[in-house]
Amino acid sequence: MYIEYQLGSNMSDSSGKTFSNSLMSLQLQLKTLLEGVGGERAVEFLDNLSELNPSEQKIALNKFIKVLEQIKNGTERLCTAEDQALRDFENNLYKDILGSMREAANGGSITRRRIEVIDGGKNRDLRKGPINLAEARKNRKIRHKPIVN
Repeated sequence: MYIEYQLGSNMSDSSGKTFSNSLMSLQLQLKTLLEGVGGERAVEFLDNLSELNPSEQKIALNKFIKVLEQIKNGTERLCTAEDQALRDFENNLYKDILGSMREAANGGSITRRRIEVIDGGKNRDLRKGPINLAEARKNRKIRHKPIVN
């Protein structure tokens, strides 16, 4: 995605300018948002969709959503080697962290450092309980949408 707005000068030279900084921040947010849903191809899709009349847009969106739901709910999913490597890394890291925390909680080895929860930060929420890694991981899996090529 390429968004550019300049008033006769390079935006990177306009440090300290409220509007320019806000515009650059918005550009980064949009780029990050679109990268999570297909990047340039998503922009191309939306460009093509915008060239349809409202009735055609409604029909096309209903069909696209139906296809996406079928892919999402299907038993077989497409997954690249890179996707699998990232998933394996995340699973191994999760297991290592959980194992270390269990070991530390049960006394563990004397030579290993113990994990300890400490108070910190002036914005901490005292109403929150301990972090449940299993629940956080389950919630992340629900949000995780594998890339379909």
